[in-house]
Amino acid sequence: MAWACAQAWAQQPAEVLKAQVLVKVLRFVEWPAGALPPGQPMQVCLAVDSPLAQELGRSAGLDVQGRMLRTRQVPQGVRLPEDCHVGLVGSSAPPDVAPGVLVVSEEVGALDRGAMLALLVEDGRVAFDVELEAARRGGVGFSARLLRLARFVRKD
Repeated sequence: MAWACAQAWAQQPAEVLKAQVLVKVLRFVEWPAGALPPGQPMQVCLAVDSPLAQELGRSAGLDVQGRMLRTRQVPQGVRLPEDCHVGLVGSSAPPDVAPGVLVVSEEVGALDRGAMLALLVEDGRVAFDVELEAARRGGVGFSARLLRLARFVRKD
């Protein structure tokens, strides 16, 4: 039975799996004090038009850390709005990212261009890389439990 469930999950399109992994990852992210006041929804700003962005749009309404997940499309290449907690970006991070915004990308080399978390598919599995210094500069933290699951953690 467990094998059948794992097999069905593995046959999902990559963007569905990436969205599921990102939602699970968000449960282990720590935002700066005041960035997510009690009762406020977690806002995911989609600064890219991609299959992953579309799938994340379908994830709106899910519960993450006791908060409702909300998504909205925002213009590409501009500063993410102040009320964003997560920004899905394309080939480069937007300029001047506000503190408390987790910048996520699925582009190759995204960590070199300002992303804090990069989602990728490797050997048919979804994995993620973390850029700790960019996250620290943005006031975003990751639990040690999450970092142990990362494929790669850059600390410089």
